Amino acid sequence: MIWQTTDINSLSIEELNDSVMCFDRMSGETHLLTALPGEVLLLLQRKAFPEGDLAQTLANLCDQPNNENWHADIKRALNGLQRLNLVTKR
Repeated sequence: MIWQTTDINSLSIEELNDSVMCFDRMSGETHLLTALPGEVLLLLQRKAFPEGDLAQTLANLCDQPNNENWHADIKRALNGLQRLNLVTKR
């Protein structure tokens, strides 16, 4: 399954220290994301990723082992972003 942002043209994404702020122009909602979901969104803003490739890329960026626990963390971050309508899978 490939993950991507819902509509890159409607999202305004800014890094703020250890967090990421995302404004969705379509809904008018602003979200302040913690480090991991923020990094996920920043990567998906650039291009769509298969879930495994996204986990590997983030593990390298965050200096984390790419293991089952890491994949579970990435899945939780993706599910949370999906609930906020910021990402979707195809």
